[in-house]
This record gives sequence, C-alpha cells and structure tokens, in this order.
Amino acid sequence: MLRFRGESIIRKFKNDTFGDIGIGMVILFIAFVLVGAVAASVLIQSSNIARERGEDAGDNSITEVSASVVVKQVVGSSQNDVDEDYTSHIKLTTGNLSGQELDSKDKKIVVDPGDTIAGTVNLKVHNLNDGTETFPFAYVTTWQTGAITNVANQISADVGPGQTTFAVDINITAPSTAGRYYLVFAATDAPNFQYVLSGTDTGIGAPNWADGNEVYQMTDAQLSQGQSFGYTRESLQTTSGYENSLVAIEAVEIIVDTAPMRLPVLELLIGLPSGAPDLRLDSMILTMNSGTQSVSYVCQDQDEGLYHFGLKAEHKVSMGPWETGYHVLGQADLARITLVGFIPLYPSQTCTIKLMTTTGILQSIDVVVPECFWDQDVVLV
Repeated sequence: MLRFRGESIIRKFKNDTFGDIGIGMVILFIAFVLVGAVAASVLIQSSNIARERGEDAGDNSITEVSASVVVKQVVGSSQNDVDEDYTSHIKLTTGNLSGQELDSKDKKIVVDPGDTIAGTVNLKVHNLNDGTETFPFAYVTTWQTGAITNVANQISADVGPGQTTFAVDINITAPSTAGRYYLVFAATDAPNFQYVLSGTDTGIGAPNWADGNEVYQMTDAQLSQGQSFGYTRESLQTTSGYENSLVAIEAVEIIVDTAPMRLPVLELLIGLPSGAPDLRLDSMILTMNSGTQSVSYVCQDQDEGLYHFGLKAEHKVSMGPWETGYHVLGQADLARITLVGFIPLYPSQTCTIKLMTTTGILQSIDVVVPECFWDQDVVLV
C-alpha cells in the first residue's frame, strides 16, 4: 500500500493546539485595554469635577472673607407695589372726557382733529411735605407752546399736606393734526403754577419758558412713568445748573385720529312706466362721465359691504315680488339704487346706468348729480 508523505503533515497540524491558545490571549488583552481606558476616563472626569468644585468653594470663601456684606437674596417688585409714601404724587381715579370714561387703569381717549374735549377728571393729590408747606397744582397740554400765563391752567394755588381730592373741569380744543398728545396735571414745591409748568427753580427769579424742559415738553417715557407712579423725574433749572428732581404728575393720553372720510351718497329710486319691459337689476353697469373721461363700475351686492354702487333695497308697491333667481324690476316694483364709496361724485356730473331687459334689450338711465345729494325719482321713458 502506498502512503503519501503529505498525510503525516496534515495529521501533525490537526494535533497542534498552540494556535488556539494564542488567539484567546489576544482577545483577553484587547478586553483588558478597553476596560482600562474606560476606567481611566471615569477617573479623569471625576478629578476634573472635584477640582472645579474646589475652585468655586475657594473663590466663595475668598469673597466672603474679603467683603463685609454678603448678598443672600434679591427681590424685585412690580409697579403696583410701589410705596405711595415715597414722594408727593397725583393719581387719577375716575373721569369722563368727550363722552369717554376714564379710570385708574384706562387713561386714554380718542378724538377727531379740532374736537372740543370737555368733561371732568377726578384726581387725588398727595402732598407729602412736612408741616404746613403747600404747593401749586396746575394742568397743561403737550400741544401748547411758549409761556403759560393763563390763570385758568391753575387748579389750586396751595394744596396742603396730606391727600386732597379735586374734580377738574376741562374744556379744551384738540389739535388739528393727528397724533399722540397728553393732558398733564403737575404739582411740586414752587411759588406759583408757572414755575411748576416751566420746570424752573425759585432761585432763578422768573419762570424760563425757552430751555426745553417745560412740562409740556416731557417725553413719552416721563409721562408714562407719571401715569404709573404719579410722579416722574424732570430736569429742573436751578442757579447751579440743571438737576434731576421729582415732580408729581398725572397724564391723560389723547389720540387725535384722522377725521373719518365722509363719502357722498346718491340714491336713485327707479320704477317702470306702463308697458315697459321688466329689467334685470343684477346686470347694472354705472358709467361716470366727467369731461372726456368715463369710469364704469359693475353692480355689487351691498349687503356684503364691499361695493361702489349697487342695489340697496327694494321698495315694493302693489304686488310685485322679486324673482328668486336674479333681481328683476317689474311693473309693480320700485328699486333704490345707491352710488356710494369711492366713486367721485361732483355736482352737475352725468351718471349713466345701463340695465338689460329680461329679453336682452339694453336700457339706459342718465342722471345729473344734483348740487345736494338726495333721493330722486327716475322714470324710464
């Protein structure tokens, strides 16, 4: 029997186990390396945290040792929590100007340019001066300029210490220009109301109305602070210059809105003569003729509120019900057509309204705009 030498070599490799042991050692070695890396990462992170906490503790210790005061708590308060005994102040309680109610939270009215602003404002003035020292109390509007010498602006010449209630009657004219304005009530220690409103100290000798620190020149921020607290800071002119000083004020915000547009309206009451064909009102076309120019508008439903001209309402006589599919003007019907909105209507201008009969025949109505706008009876002929 022949035996190949290669068979013995194969049998030798099968009986050799040293290779398996070597692979196992490599796997264990890699595992040890990974575990060691994780452990080292945890130790490094823990040491960093401990170091940072130690530094913070050291800084806090140094601060407390070197400082005589340690801040333990910080507390804030809202405007409603302000101590009213801090300084003299003015508070609006109720009122009515131009038919609009005022109260301690709502201190704003809206008027048209040039309107008369009339009514009463009820205020509480708190004079926190010691003893019997009094101060003047006055009002001014922010659209006033120059010297305020009218004694009508003075509400009281000597408001005594403590709380005093005033019902101030107002009758003024709103500015002619739209914008935000204020009616300002002010009081402070001064010889008279002119010193109060001009922001001038007694030592100056006379009120100065030309330096821009008058009460009617106050900023919106100052007046808003007055509405919230009842007082604000002003730049008071003194013999040594301008100094920050507290002044008791209250303010009513006055919004002057643009005057509402009053659009002209021309209404036509139309009917049919005897024997005339019925007309479809939903197909009306209006043409405005002005010189060589003409503009046309298509009839719209006026109930939607988005129209230039259209059918306002039917006025029935006798028995002529409207058709349900589309509006039809019959023999026994009357219809009121309204021209309104932004259509330019001028006296003596010619308007042409075109309508279709139910059989498709065009009909026209020519109307001359009257000097004054009122209903006109227009009959098709």
